[in-house]
Amino acid sequence: MNQPDASANLCPLCGNDNQCAIAAGREPETCWCWSANLDPVARERAADTADQQCICAHCGRLDPEERSDEG
Repeated sequence: MNQPDASANLCPLCGNDNQCAIAAGREPETCWCWSANLDPVARERAADTADQQCICAHCGRLDPEERSDEG
């Protein structure tokens, strides 16, 4: 049985728990990111590890007032 890499549960940007459903063995649809507006800058910064680690909600969530396509 393959053991998941412990770093899969860590955000590559800040090192905190990323709360990733997939890394925790749950269905992808239950992950926080499925219903979040993700920051494209954070996604770009983490692109090198995207297939191994997810960013956390703190680093990845784009607040409505920070959206570049509004206002």
